[in-house]
Amino acid sequence: MKLNSLAGTIKFLLKDLLTHDYPVLNSRLFCSIWFTAILDKGINNLRNLFYQLNQASTKVDLSTFSKANKTRDPQIFCASIS
Repeated sequence: MKLNSLAGTIKFLLKDLLTHDYPVLNSRLFCSIWFTAILDKGINNLRNLFYQLNQASTKVDLSTFSKANKTRDPQIFCASIS
């Protein structure tokens, strides 16, 4: 399979992730936040990222994201990709 752009690649990676696996921060949103943090050159820190997300109507807390990082089962992502 050939992907023509970075946006297409990210959409491909996110499409099979679940949107209902965790009650507060689902896997698709979790990965989407990480992709944004990694790829957006205007993001200097996570507080800045979450400020921008909350202004864009994606309501999520930094503390929720931090807890999700500590408790997320990485097997979900491996199963989604394969």
